[in-house]
Amino acid sequence: MDFIADRYPQYVPLFQSYSDPLERADAIRYFILYEFGGIYADLDMEFLKPLDSLLNQGYPYILGDEPYVQTWYLWKLNHSVLNAFMLCVPRHPFLKLVIESLEEFQKQLISVVFKTGPYFLQEILNRYQSSHPNREKECSKDPRSRTDCVLVLPPQLFFPIIDPKNLERFKHYCLEIIKTRAKITIRPHIVDYCSWWSGIGFSLRNPPDSYTSHYYFNYGYLQGNYKGKTLDLRQLVPNIFYYNSSKGLVQKI
Repeated sequence: MDFIADRYPQYVPLFQSYSDPLERADAIRYFILYEFGGIYADLDMEFLKPLDSLLNQGYPYILGDEPYVQTWYLWKLNHSVLNAFMLCVPRHPFLKLVIESLEEFQKQLISVVFKTGPYFLQEILNRYQSSHPNREKECSKDPRSRTDCVLVLPPQLFFPIIDPKNLERFKHYCLEIIKTRAKITIRPHIVDYCSWWSGIGFSLRNPPDSYTSHYYFNYGYLQGNYKGKTLDLRQLVPNIFYYNSSKGLVQKI
């Protein structure tokens, strides 16, 4: 809260209104990335190989889609970015819009994923892209020509595996999609994803092209498995930095 009070005091009432810690955890990452830029990753993300080839493309903001079959099965959405892994430069205009939209969604929606989480982020991305129809085309030609580009990568690169707890459900669902080739009611990219996943034997192993992988430990928290338990984060991440309000700096613990 010190960081918000110091840098974005107008949003203190919004943070105080959040009743779920996950809402604050979602929201704070947008503010920190907007202020400092860099790479955000959930603690259940694993880095599999260097990101240099991505960073060298020159995109000022990079996101990844959730596994398509997971998004469609759970929410009947054609696709959605995940906020578990994001790369960006400071003061990116997309994040400015994200931050400005938090209060609107806090008032209207109940579920965390739609209020501050991935599907909130996808809705704001839809608004952002539609506000400048030619942006995506121009960015694909030369991302360095604009400072407002956003690159969304397919799930195989950042989020290659699905939530293991739903493996059998998603596997049977994909088999049915492939069998019927239901492209009338299901978008082709979902069918193609199921075909790709089937081609690797519905494996939960990370493919060689993946930069990162996500293991969905947060779902356990949502189900209450970790409530009342505490963990020293220094056991997981040896180098932790925090915001020191008195000095206005990020300090190492």
